[in-house]
Amino acid sequence: MLHFIKYLNGRRWAAQMGKWFGYAALHAAGTMTIFVGIWWFMLPPAIRSSLTEAYHYGLYAGQPTELYFHLGLSACFWAMLYIGFQLLITPSEKKQPRLVKARGLVYLEFIVVLPVFLLLNLGLIQLTILNTAHLLTNLASFKTARAVALWHPEAMGDRNGVTEALVGEKALVAAASTLAPVAPADFAFNNNSCSSDTLEHALSAFESLGHAGSGTGGESGIAKSVATFFDTANFQSRGQRKLMFAHCATEIGYSVNESDHTIEAVVSYHQQMAMPWANQVFGSFQTVAGRDGHYATIVRAHTVTYQVVPFADIPD
Repeated sequence: MLHFIKYLNGRRWAAQMGKWFGYAALHAAGTMTIFVGIWWFMLPPAIRSSLTEAYHYGLYAGQPTELYFHLGLSACFWAMLYIGFQLLITPSEKKQPRLVKARGLVYLEFIVVLPVFLLLNLGLIQLTILNTAHLLTNLASFKTARAVALWHPEAMGDRNGVTEALVGEKALVAAASTLAPVAPADFAFNNNSCSSDTLEHALSAFESLGHAGSGTGGESGIAKSVATFFDTANFQSRGQRKLMFAHCATEIGYSVNESDHTIEAVVSYHQQMAMPWANQVFGSFQTVAGRDGHYATIVRAHTVTYQVVPFADIPD
């Protein structure tokens, strides 16, 4: 009899362990699905490909903070979805019964909890966008450094009319093209004070593909609703506005070390916190390129080796 009891206890323990393992596998799969899904729908294929390439070059080897933080946010989203699903499927008879006289207390609890729940959700969404902006600013510093490494020797060799100003323009457009996916676009934007010839060439490429002009559509000022936080306009009408604003909200700088042939590029990006309520928590109020709002400034740097300076007498 004693052996039989031990056998049953062992079976119960194995069943319990199997149940825990199943829950762990479910939660891990759900978290990873959200982890991949957020960036899959938020970032275009070209940016995802650039992130993969930069990762293989070791860009995030020493700075995995954004990846870990995104994993934590994905776990929070999954936890809220799972808890909400469990509350929906729980039979009403299993819930704790309440007296009719306590109905007013239930409404009061709902009124108190709802704003906190909404603020938590809005904050998670805003944090996800902000963390993605941090990740893309890292990538932007990588692409800026590569653009400078490519064009700076041309300017040093005085080839093809390349100047240091043109090098800066090309590097800035490379950074803005990387950061455009996280730039809010549903705002009218007609400020051309930060434009350049290189940017105009990029915008013309959009127009040649049937995209609308950069100053059309959208609203002006600060996002006043959750709907305006998201890019509700189609890609053909918002693409140019996103690129132009990312260009105006980005500042770059680079320094050249002639002794070891390295270039350090620094990218400073002002990410607009457009989600209502949550924007005041994660950003400070300022005006960037004529657009009022709450912004968080992100600064990243990257160092690369530049190419050998070409001979000036080589034919173009």
